[in-house]
Amino acid sequence: MFFLHVFVVFLVVNAVLFNCLTNSKYEYRIQMVKNRVFFSRSVQVWSIVVECHWLEECNCKIFISKNLIKILVNKMVLYPSKAWLEEYRKRLNQSKEYKEAGKGWGVGWNGDFIFQIENIPIDKISVKDLPADAAKEMKEYIINGTSYSYIQLKDGECKGARPIKDPKEVKVGFIMKGPYENWKKLTKGELDSTRALLARKFVLEGDMAKVMRYTRAANLMTQISSSIKTEFIDEVYAKK
Repeated sequence: MFFLHVFVVFLVVNAVLFNCLTNSKYEYRIQMVKNRVFFSRSVQVWSIVVECHWLEECNCKIFISKNLIKILVNKMVLYPSKAWLEEYRKRLNQSKEYKEAGKGWGVGWNGDFIFQIENIPIDKISVKDLPADAAKEMKEYIINGTSYSYIQLKDGECKGARPIKDPKEVKVGFIMKGPYENWKKLTKGELDSTRALLARKFVLEGDMAKVMRYTRAANLMTQISSSIKTEFIDEVYAKK
């Protein structure tokens, strides 16, 4: 019976991994109609978790219970993009550590940020190879090699994270500017945000004293960004 279970998992994994590279959904559910064929009557709850890596592009976790196979696929997220910012927002809000470290931030004052990413090497990116949505975003939000991300932060919570066309669209308390290559390093966790500011790898417009009082929250934001399975637009879609 165990080997039959393994064989079923093998078939399901192959089917899902074949589709996950092109399917944008993160979750797959397959209902076992004839569960008695696959599960022994004596086993009330039987579960297994299998992790697979397929071309290093998606991470698949399979949960098998009495009558359900649940498959979670974690795909790579393109940077910079709306999808990446949304994933970042979700992860910030899932972090209990960040909620505690950011407590009080922006309460009674504007704690929102614009992340200004400069010198994006658009001339080195093969636009024709980009997915349609990514190509549309690039045309809409990357202007003269610069993009702006609006990050709404208050009291240990991220209220929103989205790209904007012009920094004048919103009122923020802080603008953090830097070249794309440094943002990449920050996103990969290769730079500490506070030290990078002090080393002038980024320029901050806003009250630096407030930022320094929340260094733990700032460093956690960097850690959380580096936890996202990210692919960079200039690397994946580089001109050949």
